Amino acid sequence: MKKLKILVSGASIAGLTSAYWLNKKGFEVTIVEKASKIRGGGYPIDVRGSAINIVKMMGIYDELKAQNLNNMKFKILDNDNSVISQFTDATMKANEDIEIPRGDLTTALYKCVEENDINLIFNDSIKTMNHLDDGVEIELESGKQGSYDLVVGADGIHSNTRKLTFGEESQFTNYLGHCFTGFTVENYLDMYKEGMIYSEPGRTAIMYATENKESVHAFLIFSDEEEPSVNHRDIEGHKKLVKDKFKDVGGIAPNLLETLEQTEDIYFDTTTQIIMDQWAENRAVLVGDAAHAPSFLTGQGSSLAMIGAYILADELENNNSIKDAFIAYEKYMKPFAEINQNAVENDGSSILYPKNDEEIEKRNAILKQMENITEENMGSQDLIDITRVIDYPKLNND
Repeated sequence: MKKLKILVSGASIAGLTSAYWLNKKGFEVTIVEKASKIRGGGYPIDVRGSAINIVKMMGIYDELKAQNLNNMKFKILDNDNSVISQFTDATMKANEDIEIPRGDLTTALYKCVEENDINLIFNDSIKTMNHLDDGVEIELESGKQGSYDLVVGADGIHSNTRKLTFGEESQFTNYLGHCFTGFTVENYLDMYKEGMIYSEPGRTAIMYATENKESVHAFLIFSDEEEPSVNHRDIEGHKKLVKDKFKDVGGIAPNLLETLEQTEDIYFDTTTQIIMDQWAENRAVLVGDAAHAPSFLTGQGSSLAMIGAYILADELENNNSIKDAFIAYEKYMKPFAEINQNAVENDGSSILYPKNDEEIEKRNAILKQMENITEENMGSQDLIDITRVIDYPKLNND
């Protein structure tokens, strides 16, 4: 295929990985990102299975592994903050998988992009897309215009590219019954590489410390059968909703609500999947959460984003037409994404965020059993399962 001129919408994990591999395959790449810079910080995410091979090929595996949050300690609290049970997550140390703050991963990916001939436009986004037989005419919100051979939508679960190409988001969402807000709080408990979890029926408060001793990540998660109508960008609306849901919750929740009232740096969303029949239309194609968000309940969103980005670039290089490349990309990636999405039904999401007293008791009993599990006594269990490894020759873990 000729040297395509490609616009990537979104400097996310999917967008940065897409841009890197498209550039490596010989295409001319531009990224447009509505934020003013690459987002740092953020909650911990996992890089697993086939995605490990991708970061190895990008030359950043050792850097990421050195920042791995292995052997994180977790404490389950009661309403006076006494410890009910505690355990250590040894799984990330027992294999090549990585758990890392999201910002550390995006920073490493951004460095890879900076080192190559990739144009990155901040503070802008796509306003209109006009599909032609041989390309796409683009107008950005800034008024800038350009023509591209194709557009890659890597702009997340609330993808603007998807909306412009396929229509309103509501057609493709599968709400899973939980809402969450994340923000940063002062590390008043002097936590280090540990998490604290307190639950009441339908409401869970979490404090999660990485290696930053000054602050920790806080999460307030609640269950609701009806998806809230608050726009995901309405900060004050989020605060009001969360404060109302947690107003009578004990444990660590009151302190977190005080911080929530004072901060503007919050992230609110729902546990929602994106389900689509196809990810490509004309000269536009979706990758990552824009195409197949599995929800954070799977722990696979970041890995899926990187795997899909690699496969799309590889198929564009090795097919004779853009259409054929899109078909091949979906052939490999769509079944894998669906397996991961379907895993939510049996992944114990009610254990993570219990909806009633019975589920809280069940969760506490299960976590109590984990207290004595260590890297040494995990045995020879194969930790790489079907939701981590894709059947794509260049990404096999052999």
